[in-house]
Amino acid sequence: MNQERKQIYDHYGIDELEKRERGSSGHGPTIKVTIGVELEDLYKGKPHTQNIKRKIQCNACHGTGAEGGVMKICPKCKGHGKTIERVQMGPMSVNME
Repeated sequence: MNQERKQIYDHYGIDELEKRERGSSGHGPTIKVTIGVELEDLYKGKPHTQNIKRKIQCNACHGTGAEGGVMKICPKCKGHGKTIERVQMGPMSVNME
């Protein structure tokens, strides 16, 4: 498995990997938007413009948050997000996160 496929699988899962391999852009999630219009305007077919903010995938990081879309594993925590350190306190030792 090449590195890019592995990163997509690790970050997004098998569904996203298969979708990208099929070349399917698909549709994003359904959103609900509340708009304020008068009932009379609806009946008369009055045009209404609504600005909607939506999330799109960044071309620089491809949605990973990493520069160039390449994820790097932290050498200290090995990708776990925390470290455990054993500290000697007199006759006892304590594991600290």
